[in-house]
Amino acid sequence: MARLMQQRMSTVGRETDFMPRIDRLPEGIMALQFERIYKDLESKSYNLVDREISRRIQACPVYR
Repeated sequence: MARLMQQRMSTVGRETDFMPRIDRLPEGIMALQFERIYKDLESKSYNLVDREISRRIQACPVYR
């Protein structure tokens, strides 16, 4: 697996080949804000954000 990743990274032309976009995602959330917004890691709102991050990662060519 490590060799495969090395091969993929050797062909990187742009940052977006290995780093997903981070626009329109929540950031800098402190513990109290997290609890107010998401309640916990099983909440529907948290899972929506988690799925979006996973989708963006999977869209990067290096991880396909």
